[in-house]
Amino acid sequence: MTRSLLVASVALTLAACGGGSDNSSDTDDQPVFNPSAPEAPVVPVPEEGFAPEAKGISDITLVDAYGSPLANANVTISPLSTVATSSLRALSSSIVVVTDSEGNLVTSDLEPGTYSILVSIGTVSVTFTLVVGEDNAGDSMSIIAPLVISEDVDGGVVAVDLSGEGLFVSLSGTVFDADGPVADAQLSISGGDETNGAVATGFSDAEGNYTLTFNVALAKLAAISEGRIRVHAEGYLPYVVTVSDELEINGTSAFSGLNFELIPREDEVTVFYSEDFEQSVDGSCGSWTEYVLQASDYFEAPEESEGASDLSVALVAIAPKAVADDTLWNSHSAGEGIVNQAYLDGLVVMAPDDSSEGAVPDPESNIACWYGDDVTGTATTGNFIGEADENPQDSLNGGESLSYNAGAIVSPEIDLTNIEGSVSLSFDTWWEIESVNPNENGFDLMTVEYNLGDGGGWQTLIRLNPLTDPVTEPVANSEGEDEYAVAVLAVVDEESDEEYHSRASLPYSNTGFNRSPRWIAHEPVSLDTLVGNFVTLRFVLRTQDDLYNGFRGWMLDNIRITDEIGSFPISDSTYLPGPPYDGITEPEPETFSVTANYTPNPDFSLNEGSTRTFTADVSWAGGDQVVGSIKLQVFRNELLVEEVTVTDEVFLGKSTSLYVDAYVGNSSDYVEVTLTVFDDEGEVIYSEQHYHSVAAI
Repeated sequence: MTRSLLVASVALTLAACGGGSDNSSDTDDQPVFNPSAPEAPVVPVPEEGFAPEAKGISDITLVDAYGSPLANANVTISPLSTVATSSLRALSSSIVVVTDSEGNLVTSDLEPGTYSILVSIGTVSVTFTLVVGEDNAGDSMSIIAPLVISEDVDGGVVAVDLSGEGLFVSLSGTVFDADGPVADAQLSISGGDETNGAVATGFSDAEGNYTLTFNVALAKLAAISEGRIRVHAEGYLPYVVTVSDELEINGTSAFSGLNFELIPREDEVTVFYSEDFEQSVDGSCGSWTEYVLQASDYFEAPEESEGASDLSVALVAIAPKAVADDTLWNSHSAGEGIVNQAYLDGLVVMAPDDSSEGAVPDPESNIACWYGDDVTGTATTGNFIGEADENPQDSLNGGESLSYNAGAIVSPEIDLTNIEGSVSLSFDTWWEIESVNPNENGFDLMTVEYNLGDGGGWQTLIRLNPLTDPVTEPVANSEGEDEYAVAVLAVVDEESDEEYHSRASLPYSNTGFNRSPRWIAHEPVSLDTLVGNFVTLRFVLRTQDDLYNGFRGWMLDNIRITDEIGSFPISDSTYLPGPPYDGITEPEPETFSVTANYTPNPDFSLNEGSTRTFTADVSWAGGDQVVGSIKLQVFRNELLVEEVTVTDEVFLGKSTSLYVDAYVGNSSDYVEVTLTVFDDEGEVIYSEQHYHSVAAI
């Protein structure tokens, strides 16, 4: 089974940005690394404080656009401009070396300056620049080249030149404080709203050295150039710098010596709410509720119309398939030792830098909440395939489900009514999804959503998916003929002749394309616009289809609401409740059933003296039963306070929402909420109720 893809040809004109250079005219178009420019942020260094020792670069690892080592490549390094120092000898002529089987090469120390790197494999050659900064303190770095390497049917090496097709950039440097190197600092580079946050995330090693490499669409050049580099480490103030203040990116290039000094945090962060999932009961995610999404919980699918993209049509085609009965959100404890069966079965592969052998990681603390199958001994263990096809699956197909699946974990109601100043949501996260179409309009969508309980339903706060897919093959040429090699385009199963996208078995993770996922502290998300309300949050994963679901899913831990300033891009996409589209319904179960989700959460008490909005999002299915109306009533101490009734005239398919405002009383009172469903003749066909205690403030 394949997913239709639309490949567009886009013409782009690139202009150099940032400051100039004293180099000769033949190097004017080269990237410029200028950390000492006047406009660059000045990081104070204590008079007796630590400063990294300047070094030349002697070891380089070359990888292709997939992050795989470039083995046996001929590499020519030529100086374009160098700055000789007392400790380093200037490179006066080109050197030629060959990478080993792991893509490594050894050079004489490359002193500060700009170099041209020519990489040749077979008949294909690409050229890009390396800029070594004057403060470079690491003797090694990894560099991504604009190439894709694969094998042809005879086992020969096929190289494809991606120069001008994407943006392939490498950054390296050192993170330190006044006392020495800082290990495990988290670094990310972001194009802001244009990239939906970080395009790559990395960590500093024991010596404080880091490398970031990324592969994004060339159209994001301007966004990355004016984007941000963010450095975060436990116990330190976040360090944020504008990319254009530190370096100039004109295309595929590499930069070293981009160092950051961190300042210890002295102020205390105020925590308004936290959930670490440690108080798990019967496999639940702490105080959060897990549930399967129904049709009314989905985004509205695009209508099939003339000129609609293949991807839009594909979305419509899969919408009618039924959602799996059981949610894949579950409590995940340290030491469970779960391994992704899709990896063991050869459906997916690990990223080149991933040595986990398919193991699902332990939580940051003792328990996390995970969207993945924790039932061992099945084809779906350790992934989010859900219900698997009973037929044997083809190798490297990414893992196929019988249908799409989706689920959410929902918070208790959170009181933001008495808070002043900045408020933000933060959480630790680990995720691994498909790389074929992980973008915000694609598949395996991960969102954080909120509900104010005012009848407005769920709204999108943020999406974690990248805004562009990785670049692993050229676009069509001006004549519309595909220029890329068949070996790069697709993987063909020899037994079934089934053809899959070349990225079908490759992951996209929270550190980037085909990179090993890691636990990271997600950039704080502003909740400022929600202050003054009672808020319910939910984390949602929607696969959107049945393809490429054999990856290890999404894990969450240490959710907090604090007084930190939020900086992650807020989604501008309106959430649309209701059926995916008109005219198509899911298969009906034989027995009539009703599902209702309430705000406030039925499990929690209400603050005395408050007037609350009570909401019920109701959906039903099954049998030949006709629903004529639904009533929501609020009682205080068995006396009716408020009620509302909606009729079939306002139903959205087989779903509707009701809400009513009611005063909850004092701490000696209790509140009962009753939902009653009537048929078209006014007879009661379903009823349920729940109770709230009222707590003193």
